Amino acid sequence: MKGSIKILPITAGLLGLCLLASCKHDNQFKQQLADSTLTKPFAKYLKLASNYTTRASGASSPVLMSSQNFDSGYWGWNDDTAYLSSPINLVVHHNFAQPLPTESYQNSFLIPFGDGTWPNNYVSTGVIRPKAITGYTYINYDTTKTDITPTVPNTYTVQYDTQTGVETSAVYSVYDSTGVLSTKKVTKFSADPRSYSAYYNAGYSLYTGAAETLSGSTVTTIEVSNAGKNSLETYTYKNFDAAGALADFASNSFGKVNGSTVLKKVTTIGTYADATTDISANTVQTTTSFYSDATTVVYKSQQSTTYNNLTNRIPQSVIAATYTVAAGVETLETKTVSTYSNGFLATKVDYTVAAGAASVAFTSTYTRNTQGRPTKMSKKDGAGIVFYQEDYTYDSTGRLLTYRPSNVATDGVLTCVTGSYDQSYNTTTSVAGATINVVTKTTYPCVANAVSVDPNGKSVTTYNTEFLPSTTQTYTYGSGTFAISAQTDYTYNSSNQVTKQQDYTIAQSIATPSTYTEYSYDTNGFLVSSIGYLANGTPSAPYTVYAYTYK
Repeated sequence: MKGSIKILPITAGLLGLCLLASCKHDNQFKQQLADSTLTKPFAKYLKLASNYTTRASGASSPVLMSSQNFDSGYWGWNDDTAYLSSPINLVVHHNFAQPLPTESYQNSFLIPFGDGTWPNNYVSTGVIRPKAITGYTYINYDTTKTDITPTVPNTYTVQYDTQTGVETSAVYSVYDSTGVLSTKKVTKFSADPRSYSAYYNAGYSLYTGAAETLSGSTVTTIEVSNAGKNSLETYTYKNFDAAGALADFASNSFGKVNGSTVLKKVTTIGTYADATTDISANTVQTTTSFYSDATTVVYKSQQSTTYNNLTNRIPQSVIAATYTVAAGVETLETKTVSTYSNGFLATKVDYTVAAGAASVAFTSTYTRNTQGRPTKMSKKDGAGIVFYQEDYTYDSTGRLLTYRPSNVATDGVLTCVTGSYDQSYNTTTSVAGATINVVTKTTYPCVANAVSVDPNGKSVTTYNTEFLPSTTQTYTYGSGTFAISAQTDYTYNSSNQVTKQQDYTIAQSIATPSTYTEYSYDTNGFLVSSIGYLANGTPSAPYTVYAYTYK
């Protein structure tokens, strides 16, 4: 299922809001301010205030309210996930797969804001889980729409504590064609010590065969501690074999690092309002240690982000590093250091590491206009010589017009690099009289080390009144004209969920409807069927229709 997270106008009526201090829900939405990377750097910025939603109506839809108007005329930019829908309304569509209780989704989306004089950033994070599911049933169909559901279908059931209502376990059983149990996955949940979640996925055990033989398991524990104003969240992940010994678990392998198979991971997230002996105040530090057995660390990654304060969380610097570990001795493997100005990335230094010693490989420097949009990004080598740059231009309303990447010779001469494009913005009117926005991205190849005057193609995206893509088209270019090469249309329901994806065949520059896919949802917004059809309306492959039951 695809979900949408919207930012609504300040005047919109909001239902089911829940303040963090007064309640706690499975999908409680927790906010914080941090650096922004989701929306593109040339987007129009907006200052936001936030509210929270309860676990109502199935898939969660956190609601954010704008507290500052846009200038008129801003709409759309080159970003698949965020579109400006009106002079006072920004819509952020964050798509995610349907998170069953065993697949809780850690949501994190980033929204920059600012008016050019105080550019800051905003982020909301939290654990998103669906409305309380007790299980589901399903029917399988072949291409003639004949029921071919197995005599013994797979089952999915969820159990809840009768007193607290908190989820305790989920069981997914898969049967073979003869009705014999093939696998059984039992997921456990535990009460969550974190303030913004009622429970968390504590791991699962996997059983195989009719005898339900244990093949392995994975366990997660979470601990929370505080020291004055500083807090620490510790996440411990362990894999076990059938005998209950710490071991690699193929169904949930942690992989290999530093030549060793990882059997345990420990991640700590420290939030430091006050400084310690080696950590600055207003810093969030995340450290993950990788273990080859119960006690031996073989690898470590760490990121420290320092903010102006932990309320606004305007980033000032980010230091990220990884280490190989042998016999308790840490040796630096990789390192980057980023610095920010008024919340925007100003420089990023990438290091080359040899025998644990770091030296500057290259430095990326960002030049921005008064609205915070980048106008140039340049890279210097360790000797301080520029060898690469990217240039951006904008129209009078701040929308991106051109992007040009270039290699830079020692004498300053620029050489074209693949990836140049122009962007244009147009409007049309729907049958109902609504304004429809169209964004065109035209790409240009390199010819004799320079950007060609002729394009090599373009993509055109048309957005509906909810600023979701309704048509995407791709064109090739030759002999002075564009020729359509691909087209896809999208239809949505009132909840902005895709209900139909229409594909086209292209012949002699004419797009003709061909195969399509229809999506259906239940009243709680959960995807219940995804059916592919041939152009004549016949299902193109067997399909399944689900029916979810709720607590």
